[in-house]
Amino acid sequence: MSTLNKKQIKREIWKKTKGKCAHCGKMVNELDKSIDHFIPKSLGGDYDKRNLMPLCKSCNVNKGCCIVNPFKYYKYAPKKIVWDCIDYKMTLKRNYKQLPKCYAS
Repeated sequence: MSTLNKKQIKREIWKKTKGKCAHCGKMVNELDKSIDHFIPKSLGGDYDKRNLMPLCKSCNVNKGCCIVNPFKYYKYAPKKIVWDCIDYKMTLKRNYKQLPKCYAS
């Protein structure tokens, strides 16, 4: 299996929403693209693709380091991608028994 570099991963994550921010829905130019960790790294999240969502920089800053309700926050993401976030969260819960508290729904 080949290792992807950061630029390739970013491109792959942004394909999830065809260039739109998963939260606000606007088409995003290269300079404004960022990658959000659904479960922040500070709360145990990692670089698993199920945990990465495309957000514009503004929406990513506004989300901060909280765990959001993905069905409400990522309203412009395909449902399959949102379910991937839920699947990722359930995987973490099985591994850690309890996630740290920092939820913003």
